[in-house]
Amino acid sequence: MICSSFVRRLVSVIALGGVAALIAPTSAGASSPNPGVARISLIQGYATIVRGDSQAQVAATVNAPLLGADYLSTAPNSRVEVQFDGTSMLRLDGNAQIRFVSLDPSSREVQLAQGTIEASQLRNDGAAPQIDTPSIALRPDTTGDYRVSVDQNGTTYVTVRAGRAELLTPQGSQIVTPGQTLVASGSASNPSIDYQDAIAYDGFDQFNQDRDNEVSVALNDPYLPAAIAGSTDFAAYGNWVSTPTYGEAWVPNEPAGWSPYSNGTWTWEDGYGWTWVGYEPWGWAPYHYGRWFYDASDGWCWYPPSPYAAAPTWSPALVGFFTVGDVSIGISFGIAWVPLAPFEAYTPWGSNDNGNGWNPNDASGWNNADQGGRRYIQSRYRNASHDGAINLVSSANFRDGHFQPRRLPIGGLRSVQIVRGALPIVPTTANLGFGNVAPVRQVNLANTFAQRRFAANASLAHPVPFAEQRATMNSFVHDAMPAPRPASQAPSVAAPRVQFSAPAPRIQSAVPAPRTIAPSSPWARFGQSPPPQQQYRQPQTYVPPQPGNPPTRGNPPTRANPPRNNPPPNGRRCTGPLCP
Repeated sequence: MICSSFVRRLVSVIALGGVAALIAPTSAGASSPNPGVARISLIQGYATIVRGDSQAQVAATVNAPLLGADYLSTAPNSRVEVQFDGTSMLRLDGNAQIRFVSLDPSSREVQLAQGTIEASQLRNDGAAPQIDTPSIALRPDTTGDYRVSVDQNGTTYVTVRAGRAELLTPQGSQIVTPGQTLVASGSASNPSIDYQDAIAYDGFDQFNQDRDNEVSVALNDPYLPAAIAGSTDFAAYGNWVSTPTYGEAWVPNEPAGWSPYSNGTWTWEDGYGWTWVGYEPWGWAPYHYGRWFYDASDGWCWYPPSPYAAAPTWSPALVGFFTVGDVSIGISFGIAWVPLAPFEAYTPWGSNDNGNGWNPNDASGWNNADQGGRRYIQSRYRNASHDGAINLVSSANFRDGHFQPRRLPIGGLRSVQIVRGALPIVPTTANLGFGNVAPVRQVNLANTFAQRRFAANASLAHPVPFAEQRATMNSFVHDAMPAPRPASQAPSVAAPRVQFSAPAPRIQSAVPAPRTIAPSSPWARFGQSPPPQQQYRQPQTYVPPQPGNPPTRGNPPTRANPPRNNPPPNGRRCTGPLCP
């Protein structure tokens, strides 16, 4: 039986947006709550993600997406920054463990079982998360920095560096302001509350202030909505240019021959399906918002969403998928993708021009002639006219998580078919990570997560188990690929050592038998084509922070005032002949 949380997420994706050929907005439909997606924006050292849908442990990488019910654990002497949007962040110090209860922008919530974290809210138009500890809950209610620690005995320490927060207990609430550290211990049903001198500023506070200042400066970018995470990446890794066709666009500092969606991996995410994870340090916003186009003078340019957009919709990827069958290039059945150009619409979810899903036994949509195949793709995707824009990987490598795609030249478009329904691939455990990198270390999650205080939280997301996702997807996907290789030859994710929960579900190497799904079920629409994958370099590994002398207590580092967005020049970005 399909869990209601996944159904709600599917309906939300249908209503709010998605991947070309995977997840796409419908022209009509009721709105649903946005489940929310967070981004790992910075790693110093090492961290492990324990997925909420499978308990699989995978190495955290920059640009990895995080969903509700996922866990994040940092190694000693490591730090991680998680961005919820352009103005709200959460940073973890070493040996910290958290679980994301909810990432809905209207009700973000995280659980801290051990270690030290700091929530930063740079503007009031964002939403800092509520932080739950074994004893209390803390809810920031204005801009500021909120440091929370849980020691090995379960005692909570709350230090508001700037701002104001509401402390929540069964006995009532109280306001916490800067100048002292609140200490909470004992049962959450009747915690003991005390105050002591504020914890001295240390290297973690300096790290937070430096990041706050950096992000605050980036928020002044006139071409980006503040709601988009990753604003600091644009000035550091590229330049804004004015193009004759689309007006202002961003050009990354990448070498000649580079193209979008060519350096990364595809991962499978509950409710979103195939999701692109870029290996470029800036590879978040340009792969989940906006469009790409090729300019003769500047090369590949990213066309951003309107800076006036209140909350642009996050998409797993913005590409068009098609299948390729051409023995002359050594691929009998492959998956190819191309970036969507400005104003190109998504392919509706679970349907095609004839109202039917993808069917490998129906050749009516295939163009077997060379010239016909080329025109067929180029008529749908403008970027397909540029050599190097199309990336291709065999279906077997796609399924096995091996993403080292080849560039498909324009003249190589033969035996192609646009994927209008489900991408004909059922995910495996090899698709749960963010690259061919094993976790740095297996982690034992704190027993606190299994205690009623955390486990019985009514807001806790309940993702569909990965085994059920596979079975359900198989019922909608005509899997036209060769038989899976023996399990001993396929890469897999190591089983987690989670002490408090039932064992992770066993994933059978064979694809489960199809099931009959009611046409009215939201699952009946699951299956637009997923975004393609590529990987020819591994994610950047950051050097752990070096210890330094902390500032003296009572003299916090200077904070830059968060600037406001200035209106773009002339009030409009797109002024070229292809603008709507």
